[in-house]
Amino acid sequence: MAMATLFVWKFMQYRNRAAFQVMGYCLCTAKGAAETLKLNMALVLLPVCRNTLTWLRLTQARSFVPFDSSIIFHKTIALCFGQTISCAIAIGVLVHAGNHLACDFISLTDSPTEKFALIASDFSQDKRPTYMELLISILGVMGIAMVIHMSILFILATSHFRKNVLRFPVPFNRLTGFNAFWYSHHLLGLVYNLLVIHGTFLYLAHQWYQKSTWIFMCPLLLYLGERSVKTSFGTTRKCLSIFKSKLQGFKYKSGQYIFLQCPSISPFYITSAPRDEYLSVHIRTVGDWTQELKRVFTKVNDSPFVIGRARFGGPGYIDHNCQPKLLVAGPYGAPAQDYRNYDVLLLVD
Repeated sequence: MAMATLFVWKFMQYRNRAAFQVMGYCLCTAKGAAETLKLNMALVLLPVCRNTLTWLRLTQARSFVPFDSSIIFHKTIALCFGQTISCAIAIGVLVHAGNHLACDFISLTDSPTEKFALIASDFSQDKRPTYMELLISILGVMGIAMVIHMSILFILATSHFRKNVLRFPVPFNRLTGFNAFWYSHHLLGLVYNLLVIHGTFLYLAHQWYQKSTWIFMCPLLLYLGERSVKTSFGTTRKCLSIFKSKLQGFKYKSGQYIFLQCPSISPFYITSAPRDEYLSVHIRTVGDWTQELKRVFTKVNDSPFVIGRARFGGPGYIDHNCQPKLLVAGPYGAPAQDYRNYDVLLLVD
């Protein structure tokens, strides 16, 4: 409903402007699709703001907002890969870029002089641009760069690439697997910068109130704030090796999970109770990361059970220098927290 409203609003806005006489419905459609893209590029960040979602799960908002489906929502907003590309951002990109490149750019460059005169003041030197000039302009270069980066990101995020289903020869084998998915997602940082620039230097809108890109930047600021908090506190207060006593200040609820990172070389469930004097994590060694984790710790200790101790004095400080370092991010909210709402619980070992 929100996307339809934004599309119609922007479509009708350009339908009633002089530019419509030059570029027709292609321009209106491209601008309408751009408005839905701005909304979806904002919404796609919300499900990965894990600290905010963890806090919201403790409020009454959980009664009507499906926080447990946040990652499904993230994937749906970004892209759905079945037989065809069919969702949100992917459709918005195709409609917006397609109408510009294949329709209204051509209409503009081929427009009669008397029609172009209606919008000549929106272009430098009141001169009708050529198709190539439009492509190599700031708007054109930024737009094409965003499409390329998002295409790479979407392809590497598909299950075949992310789960290492496809097997490529060396060195192309590095294009598959979770690491490729994880690092390619960092391209979004560049994409959002390009989006802001692309939405600022518009041909047909010059006043700030005619541009709506800034409206949808609030979730981006929220996400950047979360990443800043994670960087500031996660590496200094959450550094540990697998140890015996419980971390001071590390509070969690039953059903929550944490992320582990071992620089020597995902989410795993906490298996200790909140009131236990220790923090335990059970890891099933089935993938390349967990197999390597087991190998590293077993090599150091000659045992699959590792005991050490961490302090909060500084990042990466471990009492036992021989212990590999582990970084913990979390805890984050999870559906398992709702176990108190049920009379009967089934535990599967």
